[in-house]
Amino acid sequence: MDRDLVQFDKVSVALAGRQVLESVSFSLASGEFAVLRGTNGAGKTTLIKCILGTRRASSGTIRRAYGKGGAGYVPQVHPGATAMPLQVRDAVAIGRCARRPFWRGQQTEDAAAVEKALQTVGLTALAQRPIRMLSGGEMQKLQLARVLAQDPQLLLLDEPTAHLDSGSRQAFVELLEHVFCSHSLAVLMVTHDDHTVPGCCNREFILDKGCLTAVSRFAVGSRNGDDGHRGELAYV
Repeated sequence: MDRDLVQFDKVSVALAGRQVLESVSFSLASGEFAVLRGTNGAGKTTLIKCILGTRRASSGTIRRAYGKGGAGYVPQVHPGATAMPLQVRDAVAIGRCARRPFWRGQQTEDAAAVEKALQTVGLTALAQRPIRMLSGGEMQKLQLARVLAQDPQLLLLDEPTAHLDSGSRQAFVELLEHVFCSHSLAVLMVTHDDHTVPGCCNREFILDKGCLTAVSRFAVGSRNGDDGHRGELAYV
């Protein structure tokens, strides 16, 4: 098994007097694709924010084995997200700011990373298109390209297909599987929908009222096998 990129050890978070996460412990290593499930208010977004470092733990320890720019975040596509007056290439280039000071200007390696990311997600032909002209599926590909341009070790996605139609949803899932299989990454994706989970997924976490109640690990491609089993399941 590859090294752990992030480890939670009995992490709790309290907000406005309410316990949002309670004694959560888990780890995620390079080469693992995990889904995170839970009802609304279960603490999924707070957990993602803790990984990103934008939310502090009230107690417990979070260990990260990556440096600046090592974690990339793909949010949901929301109406109005395309309002910025940018072209596709410029929006993807924003991802490089995670690796360098914004005042340094774009270097040769930055431009190369942007072009590679555009090619990976299939947006090269749209590189000069204003983002306001993108469809929901194209906009989510742009969000993924922006993250890939920063060359992350850990990829975090918060219900990335929630606002997409069925065709765009399936295309994004296939793209995500391609990205995972062709990059050295750990992936954690929040989702409610079994149909948005790629076949490369090999772990599952379930949050309930701030507690990590179950963790499963299974062989790639066997998550929903003919026998109906998800693999090894541990209730914690």
